[in-house]
Amino acid sequence: FQAEDGIRDLVRSRGLGDVYKRQALACAGLLAAGSQLLVGLARLQNAWAGRPEAPVVCSFRARTGVPCLGCGGTRALELAARGRVLESLRLNAVGAWAGLGLWTGVALGLLAAAGRAPRWRAVFVTLATTGVLAFVVHFFSWWRRFGPALS
Repeated sequence: FQAEDGIRDLVRSRGLGDVYKRQALACAGLLAAGSQLLVGLARLQNAWAGRPEAPVVCSFRARTGVPCLGCGGTRALELAARGRVLESLRLNAVGAWAGLGLWTGVALGLLAAAGRAPRWRAVFVTLATTGVLAFVVHFFSWWRRFGPALS
């Protein structure tokens, strides 16, 4: 009867939410595949040139042969996050501090979820102080690697 009167049933649109989600997943997949392709090409180029497999990404290290203050930080963060703190401290004290800071954040989040909120000001002051201390320790251990050439 409605069709005869020219009135149609209301059709609700699903919206574009599903389309955008698929687009985001496709873009993430393409970025991941592209980055793996670039890493593979860099390894292939190094193999053809007779260089080590892992390219030296740090320009300071490429020029001086000495790692910069940030070298090893990502690996140290990974090791500290996995609980291998002493190994991470040997690589980079700042990266180890960041990993320990992540564990501290997890512990504080669990405390807050349990209803036992920590004193946030004391936590932030402690993290800032230990962060500066970690940087100073790392800086002086890094500076010693140069030896008497720069003294």
